[in-house]
Amino acid sequence: MAMTPAEIDEYRALKQARDGLPFVDFVRVHSPELTARQRPGLVETTSSTPELLGVPRHLVALYNLIQLSRTRPVYAIVSMPPRGGKSTTLRNAIAYRLLRDPACLSIYTTFSRSLANDFSYKTRKLARKAGVPLAKDRASVDDWATDFDGGLKATSVGGDVTGRGCNGGLIVGDDLIKGREAANSKSARDKAWDYLLDDVMSRIERGASC
Repeated sequence: MAMTPAEIDEYRALKQARDGLPFVDFVRVHSPELTARQRPGLVETTSSTPELLGVPRHLVALYNLIQLSRTRPVYAIVSMPPRGGKSTTLRNAIAYRLLRDPACLSIYTTFSRSLANDFSYKTRKLARKAGVPLAKDRASVDDWATDFDGGLKATSVGGDVTGRGCNGGLIVGDDLIKGREAANSKSARDKAWDYLLDDVMSRIERGASC
């Protein structure tokens, strides 16, 4: 459905008003626990990068990639031990991108349907808190939208993503392999890899990052 002239004006005003907020400042406002000073067990950035002061050092590269994705497509593989803040940071990234551009669609996939739903639910909650204009008539836990037809589609490996295009948003393949047993299985690895390439990444449209 095409937007009306009034909706286009509203969209442009919303986007312009929010274009100046860096990702790290979004996190500080909406998830301050992720950048709190003196978090136990995490080494923070130093004064040589004052704009990222308080961000755990191992997440700095990911913050920079997310910020860069606002101006150009980014393709990256992020590898770090469990419980390091990767998924939580990416949840903030999707909400941030929707606040900046509520017409973009992001896609999230992982090995488990329940984990995908949990990620999607928490991302929608964060987006609502941040002021993203969410549509009331499409609010499934795994597939929700903004008033401008952006939003998030969350699914598990093998799940349906056809008919959707990631138009300027983020495609996130997060923990596509369940654990050591699956990692040791060539068929499980091939299934996840083929799904990522043939199904998920085929949804990439202009301006999207993966």
